[in-house]
Amino acid sequence: MLERNYENLTSYIKSVIRYQQDYLKYTDLFQDMIAFVIRTVPVLDTDRKYSYLSYEDSMKLVEEFFGEVSPELLDNYQNILSFSDKVTFISVRGENEKIEQVIKGIEHRHEEGRMSDEKYEKILHYHNMRMLDGDDSGVSDEGDVNIYLKGNIEDAFAMLHEMMHVIFFQNVPYEDRTLNHEFLVEVNSITAEFLFADYLANKGILKEEAQRYILNRFLFTLDNAYLSSFHYMLMDIVKECGYVDEGLIDVYIDRCSDLEKKEFQESKEKLLNHIFSNGFVFITSNRYIMALFMACYLKEEMVATGDVSKLFQVGKGIYEDDLHQTLNSASLDFFDVYTFRKLFRKKEKAMEVNELYEEMKQSFIEEWSKLEGRAR
Repeated sequence: MLERNYENLTSYIKSVIRYQQDYLKYTDLFQDMIAFVIRTVPVLDTDRKYSYLSYEDSMKLVEEFFGEVSPELLDNYQNILSFSDKVTFISVRGENEKIEQVIKGIEHRHEEGRMSDEKYEKILHYHNMRMLDGDDSGVSDEGDVNIYLKGNIEDAFAMLHEMMHVIFFQNVPYEDRTLNHEFLVEVNSITAEFLFADYLANKGILKEEAQRYILNRFLFTLDNAYLSSFHYMLMDIVKECGYVDEGLIDVYIDRCSDLEKKEFQESKEKLLNHIFSNGFVFITSNRYIMALFMACYLKEEMVATGDVSKLFQVGKGIYEDDLHQTLNSASLDFFDVYTFRKLFRKKEKAMEVNELYEEMKQSFIEEWSKLEGRAR
């Protein structure tokens, strides 16, 4: 079992509370956004195999999409690809086969008594964490793109998502990031995913699979909502008690809403393992929550007007420190989630993917559009 040092965790949480005040002033906003996601997005089984799609075909689809949406985006995309050392395509299956061989060797040494139980568990955990699932694609601080290929429609969305980060120079080193970067860095990429799904649907290309990918985006955001909520709960424990341990966590879980209580009780070990393995990453989780709300709104507005300029306005806004000013410059009124009044009605698990996606998307759009500007 992964070692858990609650004393170190307490110290780290205290440092977050002390040094992240500019970010934490938005805590109430994010907690209400999180609550809305948790009660809105139903848990569905979307784990069905996608059909095969070569990475060459994925690249072609992304290029054709950029060409139809914006000549400027297309020029940037082609310029990035012209630098052969900037984009690397890696086979998920090939990399995982290598890791699996390493794991087999570790297990063999342990079985022969050549490795202690404690060392075995630590090393095994490390290598299991290295296993790729295709969600490991990303952009380095230097702007180098790694795309882990799965051989299906997910590759096209991964290329699109990461290329949007590079196009808008969002690969900013941690020490140089503004407050807006933490809020807005995923907005353009996820908005582009929504536009891309519509593009594929209109062309009659893998429509159901593209919609299922977007539905999984909602479900991914739901996972982040629970993770972020768990982080905020740990911060509340430290603020009120001065320290955190497993006993206090159980006490505070009992105080949560019914949905959170059920999730936290069932997933407590998984959530704690994530924190002790990856650190206190609630800011990263919040990026995806913020981006989902904004992407629903932006995508519909761009479809209605045919104007994608707001992508560029929001993209440039990550270099600023005033979130309200950035959103207003893109004609987006900052919102107050306290004014949410309409709850998303329950959905049956058997509902068709496309219908469910449209209902969920519309719910977010309608709620966003009626929100009033929030006072600073």
